Amino acid sequence: MEAELALHRSLYDAEAVRDLLPQYQGVATIRVDEAEHELRLSFTEIDPDVAPMLVDHFCNHVLVETVTRRNQSLATLSGGAR
Repeated sequence: MEAELALHRSLYDAEAVRDLLPQYQGVATIRVDEAEHELRLSFTEIDPDVAPMLVDHFCNHVLVETVTRRNQSLATLSGGAR
């Protein structure tokens, strides 16, 4: 099974995507091509046991990581948590 995905850069942080890739080694090979407005991902060599949920799980994982990083940045800019 193979899958392709496009993530809009306004919602998904490219660094978060790159940082999470090692966690998916052994489950799939994920290639990322960065364009101006989107990140194009291709999933190959997907473990059949996780194939039905892999792309959705990856998207959720990256979104959580993106939100966490943005919240940390905002907290830093505003002088920390209150």
